[in-house]
Amino acid sequence: MQSNLLLGLPSEDRPQAAAEVTRRIGRSPIPLQTSTATIQSRLLTWMTVAIALIVSPAVLAADPTVTGLLGLAQYSRSGGAYTPLRVGMTLQAGDVVQTATGSALDLDLGGVARTVRLLQSTTVGLTSVVPGQTLLDLKSGELLGKPDRHTTGQKFKVEVPGGVAGIVEGQFRLSARGYLVVLEGTAVFVDSTVVGEPPVYTLNGTVYYSPQEHAVRPTPKELEREIRTQVKAKVPKK
Repeated sequence: MQSNLLLGLPSEDRPQAAAEVTRRIGRSPIPLQTSTATIQSRLLTWMTVAIALIVSPAVLAADPTVTGLLGLAQYSRSGGAYTPLRVGMTLQAGDVVQTATGSALDLDLGGVARTVRLLQSTTVGLTSVVPGQTLLDLKSGELLGKPDRHTTGQKFKVEVPGGVAGIVEGQFRLSARGYLVVLEGTAVFVDSTVVGEPPVYTLNGTVYYSPQEHAVRPTPKELEREIRTQVKAKVPKK
Protein backbone atom coordinates (compact mmCIF):
# COMPACT_ATOMS: atom_id res chain seq x y z
CA MET A 1 0.00 0.00 0.00
CA GLN A 2 1.38 3.41 -0.95
CA SER A 3 1.80 6.05 1.72
CA ASN A 4 -0.84 8.79 1.80
CA LEU A 5 2.03 11.24 2.18
CA LEU A 6 3.22 10.36 -1.30
CA LEU A 7 0.02 11.79 -2.69
CA GLY A 8 -0.33 14.64 -0.24
CA LEU A 9 -3.68 13.24 0.90
CA PRO A 10 -5.21 12.78 4.34
CA SER A 11 -6.75 9.33 4.78
CA GLU A 12 -10.31 10.59 4.39
CA ASP A 13 -9.46 11.95 0.93
CA ARG A 14 -8.10 8.74 -0.58
CA PRO A 15 -8.35 8.44 -4.37
CA GLN A 16 -11.67 7.50 -5.92
CA ALA A 17 -12.18 4.43 -8.08
CA ALA A 18 -10.15 4.09 -11.27
CA ALA A 19 -13.14 5.01 -13.41
CA GLU A 20 -13.59 8.26 -11.54
CA VAL A 21 -9.90 9.11 -11.79
CA THR A 22 -10.05 8.45 -15.53
CA ARG A 23 -13.05 10.74 -15.82
CA ARG A 24 -11.24 13.51 -13.98
CA ILE A 25 -8.08 13.39 -16.06
CA GLY A 26 -9.54 12.76 -19.47
CA ARG A 27 -10.82 16.26 -20.06
CA SER A 28 -9.59 19.20 -22.11
CA PRO A 29 -6.26 20.83 -21.28
CA ILE A 30 -6.01 23.28 -18.41
CA PRO A 31 -5.54 26.83 -19.77
CA LEU A 32 -2.00 28.10 -19.38
CA GLN A 33 -1.61 30.87 -16.83
CA THR A 34 1.42 32.91 -17.84
CA SER A 35 2.63 36.19 -16.38
CA THR A 36 3.37 39.22 -18.53
CA ALA A 37 6.60 39.21 -20.48
CA THR A 38 7.95 42.13 -18.50
CA ILE A 39 7.39 40.55 -15.08
CA GLN A 40 8.70 37.20 -16.25
CA SER A 41 11.83 38.79 -17.70
CA ARG A 42 12.57 40.67 -14.48
CA LEU A 43 12.09 37.60 -12.32
CA LEU A 44 14.29 35.40 -14.48
CA THR A 45 16.98 38.08 -14.56
CA TRP A 46 17.01 38.33 -10.77
CA MET A 47 17.00 34.54 -10.46
CA THR A 48 19.94 34.19 -12.86
CA VAL A 49 21.96 36.69 -10.85
CA ALA A 50 21.08 35.02 -7.54
CA ILE A 51 21.92 31.48 -8.68
CA ALA A 52 25.11 32.63 -10.42
CA LEU A 53 26.47 33.49 -7.00
CA ILE A 54 26.31 29.89 -5.82
CA VAL A 55 26.42 27.58 -8.87
CA SER A 56 28.33 27.04 -12.11
CA PRO A 57 27.10 25.67 -15.48
CA ALA A 58 26.50 21.97 -16.15
CA VAL A 59 25.04 19.90 -18.99
CA LEU A 60 21.61 18.29 -19.27
CA ALA A 61 22.45 14.97 -20.89
CA ALA A 62 19.08 13.59 -22.00
CA ASP A 63 15.44 14.38 -22.72
CA PRO A 64 13.13 14.35 -19.68
CA THR A 65 11.94 10.77 -19.16
CA VAL A 66 9.08 9.33 -17.14
CA THR A 67 10.72 6.86 -14.75
CA GLY A 68 7.83 6.13 -12.39
CA LEU A 69 4.06 6.44 -12.37
CA LEU A 70 1.44 5.77 -9.73
CA GLY A 71 -2.12 6.17 -11.01
CA LEU A 72 -2.70 8.30 -14.10
CA ALA A 73 -0.90 11.19 -15.79
CA GLN A 74 -1.05 12.90 -19.16
CA TYR A 75 0.75 15.50 -21.24
CA SER A 76 -0.06 18.09 -23.88
CA ARG A 77 2.27 19.16 -26.68
CA SER A 78 2.01 22.45 -28.57
CA GLY A 79 -1.32 23.19 -26.94
CA GLY A 80 -2.87 20.02 -28.32
CA ALA A 81 -5.07 17.40 -26.68
CA TYR A 82 -3.79 15.55 -23.65
CA THR A 83 -2.21 12.12 -24.18
CA PRO A 84 -1.78 9.47 -21.44
CA LEU A 85 1.74 9.04 -20.11
CA ARG A 86 3.53 5.76 -19.49
CA VAL A 87 6.84 4.86 -17.88
CA GLY A 88 9.66 5.19 -20.40
CA MET A 89 8.09 7.98 -22.44
CA THR A 90 10.23 11.06 -23.16
CA LEU A 91 9.12 14.66 -23.12
CA GLN A 92 10.43 17.92 -24.55
CA ALA A 93 10.44 21.64 -23.94
CA GLY A 94 6.98 23.14 -24.25
CA ASP A 95 5.14 20.06 -22.99
CA VAL A 96 2.64 20.41 -20.14
CA VAL A 97 2.41 17.47 -17.72
CA GLN A 98 -0.56 16.78 -15.46
CA THR A 99 -1.21 14.17 -12.76
CA ALA A 100 -4.66 12.96 -11.73
CA THR A 101 -6.17 12.87 -8.27
CA GLY A 102 -4.44 10.17 -6.22
CA SER A 103 -1.50 9.93 -8.65
CA ALA A 104 2.23 10.69 -8.68
CA LEU A 105 4.85 10.78 -11.43
CA ASP A 106 8.67 10.69 -11.39
CA LEU A 107 10.40 12.67 -14.14
CA ASP A 108 14.14 12.30 -14.74
CA LEU A 109 15.48 15.58 -16.11
CA GLY A 110 18.81 14.00 -17.03
CA GLY A 111 22.27 15.44 -16.60
CA VAL A 112 23.16 15.42 -12.93
CA ALA A 113 20.26 13.12 -12.05
CA ARG A 114 17.80 15.88 -11.32
CA THR A 115 14.66 13.86 -10.70
CA VAL A 116 11.40 15.53 -9.75
CA ARG A 117 8.18 13.97 -8.48
CA LEU A 118 4.84 15.48 -9.39
CA LEU A 119 2.36 14.82 -6.60
CA GLN A 120 -1.38 14.47 -7.15
CA SER A 121 -3.39 17.10 -9.08
CA THR A 122 -0.23 18.83 -10.27
CA THR A 123 0.30 20.64 -13.57
CA VAL A 124 3.83 21.51 -14.73
CA GLY A 125 5.04 23.11 -17.94
CA LEU A 126 8.50 22.19 -19.25
CA THR A 127 9.49 25.71 -20.25
CA SER A 128 13.13 25.12 -21.07
CA VAL A 129 15.23 21.96 -21.17
CA VAL A 130 18.66 22.88 -22.53
CA PRO A 131 22.30 22.25 -21.58
CA GLY A 132 23.01 24.03 -18.33
CA GLN A 133 19.47 25.07 -17.51
CA THR A 134 16.12 23.52 -16.68
CA LEU A 135 13.14 25.82 -16.24
CA LEU A 136 9.76 24.47 -15.12
CA ASP A 137 6.43 26.25 -14.68
CA LEU A 138 4.51 24.88 -11.69
CA LYS A 139 0.94 25.95 -12.41
CA SER A 140 -0.80 23.97 -9.68
CA GLY A 141 -0.08 21.29 -7.09
CA GLU A 142 3.29 20.32 -5.62
CA LEU A 143 6.69 19.31 -6.89
CA LEU A 144 9.09 17.12 -4.92
CA GLY A 145 12.75 17.10 -5.86
CA LYS A 146 15.49 14.63 -5.07
CA PRO A 147 18.61 15.71 -6.97
CA ASP A 148 22.04 14.28 -6.17
CA ARG A 149 23.35 16.75 -3.62
CA HIS A 150 26.93 15.69 -4.36
CA THR A 151 26.75 17.05 -7.88
CA THR A 152 26.90 20.76 -8.51
CA GLY A 153 26.38 23.21 -11.26
CA GLN A 154 23.11 22.82 -13.10
CA LYS A 155 20.74 25.74 -12.91
CA PHE A 156 17.33 24.39 -11.99
CA LYS A 157 14.54 26.96 -11.75
CA VAL A 158 10.80 26.57 -11.15
CA GLU A 159 8.31 29.34 -11.76
CA VAL A 160 5.19 29.59 -9.60
CA PRO A 161 2.40 32.20 -9.81
CA GLY A 162 4.05 34.23 -7.02
CA GLY A 163 7.72 34.04 -7.96
CA VAL A 164 10.62 31.82 -9.04
CA ALA A 165 12.53 29.18 -7.07
CA GLY A 166 16.09 28.18 -7.88
CA ILE A 167 17.19 24.78 -6.55
CA VAL A 168 20.91 24.20 -6.18
CA GLU A 169 21.13 20.98 -4.15
CA GLY A 170 19.39 18.90 -1.50
CA GLN A 171 15.86 17.60 -1.22
CA PHE A 172 13.07 20.09 -1.69
CA ARG A 173 9.31 20.45 -1.95
CA LEU A 174 7.67 23.37 -3.72
CA SER A 175 3.98 24.20 -3.96
CA ALA A 176 2.34 26.43 -6.55
CA ARG A 177 1.34 28.68 -3.64
CA GLY A 178 5.01 29.56 -3.16
CA TYR A 179 5.95 27.47 -0.12
CA LEU A 180 9.48 26.13 -0.61
CA VAL A 181 11.07 23.62 1.78
CA VAL A 182 14.68 22.41 1.54
CA LEU A 183 16.30 19.65 3.55
CA GLU A 184 20.05 20.00 4.02
CA GLY A 185 20.18 21.92 0.78
CA THR A 186 20.55 25.27 -0.91
CA ALA A 187 17.98 27.27 -2.86
CA VAL A 188 16.88 30.80 -3.61
CA PHE A 189 13.38 32.26 -4.01
CA VAL A 190 12.42 35.48 -5.78
CA ASP A 191 9.06 36.71 -4.44
CA SER A 192 7.10 38.66 -7.08
CA THR A 193 4.19 39.38 -4.76
CA VAL A 194 6.14 42.03 -2.85
CA VAL A 195 5.60 45.62 -4.00
CA GLY A 196 8.72 47.13 -5.55
CA GLU A 197 11.94 45.31 -6.40
CA PRO A 198 11.39 41.54 -5.99
CA PRO A 199 13.38 40.40 -2.92
CA VAL A 200 15.68 37.37 -3.19
CA TYR A 201 15.61 34.93 -0.26
CA THR A 202 18.42 32.41 0.23
CA LEU A 203 17.66 29.06 1.85
CA ASN A 204 20.52 27.05 3.37
CA GLY A 205 20.22 23.92 5.48
CA THR A 206 16.84 22.57 6.57
CA VAL A 207 14.55 25.56 6.26
CA TYR A 208 11.45 26.73 4.42
CA TYR A 209 10.22 29.93 2.80
CA SER A 210 6.78 31.20 3.78
CA PRO A 211 5.04 33.47 1.22
CA GLN A 212 2.64 34.60 3.93
CA GLU A 213 5.40 35.82 6.22
CA HIS A 214 7.86 36.66 3.42
CA ALA A 215 10.53 35.03 5.55
CA VAL A 216 12.77 31.95 5.81
CA ARG A 217 12.14 29.79 8.89
CA PRO A 218 13.56 26.55 10.34
CA THR A 219 11.67 23.52 9.06
CA PRO A 220 9.52 21.91 11.79
CA LYS A 221 10.47 18.30 12.55
CA GLU A 222 7.02 17.02 11.59
CA LEU A 223 7.25 18.66 8.16
CA GLU A 224 10.78 17.34 7.69
CA ARG A 225 9.64 13.78 8.46
CA GLU A 226 6.71 14.13 6.06
CA ILE A 227 8.93 15.20 3.17
CA ARG A 228 11.53 12.50 3.85
CA THR A 229 8.72 9.93 3.79
CA GLN A 230 7.48 11.31 0.47
CA VAL A 231 10.99 11.15 -0.99
CA LYS A 232 11.46 7.52 0.12
CA ALA A 233 8.03 6.36 -1.06
CA LYS A 234 8.23 4.04 -4.06
CA VAL A 235 6.48 4.83 -7.35
CA PRO A 236 5.95 1.91 -9.79
CA LYS A 237 8.67 1.79 -12.42
CA LYS A 238 6.64 -0.05 -15.02
